[in-house]
Amino acid sequence: MHVRQFLQPISLILLAIASLAWAVTGRSETLIVGIDHSFPPFTYQDDQGAYRGLHVEIISRALEDAGMAYEVRGYPWKRLVLLADLAELDLALPFRHKPERFEKYYMVGPFTETGSRTFFFGLNDTSIKWKVLPDLTGYVIGLIDGFAYPESIEQAVYLDYYRFNGSTQKLALMLRLQRIDLLVSDETVFWDSVERGEMVRAFQPVGAPLDRVMRYVVVPRPKEALASKVQAALDRFKRDDAYRAILERYGVAL
Repeated sequence: MHVRQFLQPISLILLAIASLAWAVTGRSETLIVGIDHSFPPFTYQDDQGAYRGLHVEIISRALEDAGMAYEVRGYPWKRLVLLADLAELDLALPFRHKPERFEKYYMVGPFTETGSRTFFFGLNDTSIKWKVLPDLTGYVIGLIDGFAYPESIEQAVYLDYYRFNGSTQKLALMLRLQRIDLLVSDETVFWDSVERGEMVRAFQPVGAPLDRVMRYVVVPRPKEALASKVQAALDRFKRDDAYRAILERYGVAL
């Protein structure tokens, strides 16, 4: 009788430990995929609250085809970067290519082999011209605060930058209202943003492309095995016809 009474609480403790272990294991098998919640057409949240976008579709299909369970969570950009730095996410996207990021994270990708060009954009009737960046001294140039830009732009500290804490669509509206003279953007993001705001005919690229953006999935440094697994999954999916179908639907080149 005394033995049975002694064993009963031990059995309950062991059961609780087993249940906890199962719960932790279950959570660890579901990857937490963090995205910028407002970066169309790559990653965004639609009116129904679902996460969508070119990069969301690509990484979702790659993970599903590899049999990897995941959960997508949206964050403001600066919060997303912080969570990636703290390794509180398994995957984070999308991140522009920068040499220091390849040192800081595992950069899985790129999503496409051609990327997307970066331009200055101005109003359709702008008289602004440039050949070298110092030509733009005296003009107010809009940037999104916290975003990465071509190295040439980040090093041109003599230019007058207006760093806007908001979306490309709202920054384009400021350009249309002539509160800034130019803005810098990836062409895919820019044209999608102004199309959503019904402002396509108001703008044009100004000058030559600044660079070609390649975008990646970030995996925190402590997760090396995961990075290799996700890279392999993405590489496999990029050979699939379904990958090309997604790009065609978004009007993006391979």
